[in-house]
Amino acid sequence: MRRFYNRVAISRLQNENGLALVITLLVVVLLTVLILEFDFSTRTDLLAAANFRDGTKALFLAQSGVAAAKAVLRDDLLHGKQYDALNELWAVPFPPYPVGDGTVTVSIQDEGGKLNPNDLVNLSDFPVSKKVLQMKRLFEILEVDPNVVDAIVDWIDQNSIPSASHGAEEDYYSRLNPPYQCKNGKLSVLSELHMIRGITDEVYEKVSPYLTVYSESPGNLQGPININTADAVVLQSLPTFEVNKDDFPITDDLAQKIMEARPFKQELDLDKVAGLSGIATQIRNYYVTKSDYFTIISSGDVGGLVKTVHAVVRRDGNRISNVFWKLE
Repeated sequence: MRRFYNRVAISRLQNENGLALVITLLVVVLLTVLILEFDFSTRTDLLAAANFRDGTKALFLAQSGVAAAKAVLRDDLLHGKQYDALNELWAVPFPPYPVGDGTVTVSIQDEGGKLNPNDLVNLSDFPVSKKVLQMKRLFEILEVDPNVVDAIVDWIDQNSIPSASHGAEEDYYSRLNPPYQCKNGKLSVLSELHMIRGITDEVYEKVSPYLTVYSESPGNLQGPININTADAVVLQSLPTFEVNKDDFPITDDLAQKIMEARPFKQELDLDKVAGLSGIATQIRNYYVTKSDYFTIISSGDVGGLVKTVHAVVRRDGNRISNVFWKLE
């Protein structure tokens, strides 16, 4: 009998030891999981903090690049020549410049060498025939259906009557899925073109490099472009100012001659280009040699984390003000 009780006692002791071992293993596993989780959480927090720090630094670098670009534009106005051209300091992209533990890259683009769709409609809410023809000419050169311009006119004008068979007013947009309203007002940003009938992503990619919504018409002129910075396709879209003519006298060859002869200090200098003496007079109302609006693209890079600011500024005397600001 005593042997039986001894065996039972030994068996219980072994079971208790086995249970203790299992509990110990469970505790060790639990502690290991907690430690790994804590380590992962700590590393994640540290990485998030580092990204926030680097992102903040990159943003400050991008903003400093915008400030530097504004200073260059201001200095160009005060000490530069009385025209804006692509051979000036502001037009040369700033290479990556080391600042602290990061770099900043800046470029300035002129908005004055582009056509403004808002000029298609005048203050009296009537289409400006010459500007409509000019825009259609640009679209033709870019191999885009020129009838799309009629839909742009209808998007901007305040009436509800389609300007042509390819126009589009409220009744067209209300039938879309999802429906939306025709703006009946000027474009606020160029990407708004995506909402207009006929402007697909492919069309937008073709035309957007030559369009802007940031320009003003001085005096009685309707959207003149800066001939010193305009692309060849924009130059070819310049119409004659003669009322009864719908000619576009600048051919591709003449556009190349104009680009080679730049910069022009004043409008009359265009007459000195071979083959343009008479033509320059015909298009005089549609070009200038200075610009007021510029796009600044400034990127700050810290540890591979990049922040980019797209800013459009207006230069008015010594004052340079922001008219558009976007952070990426």
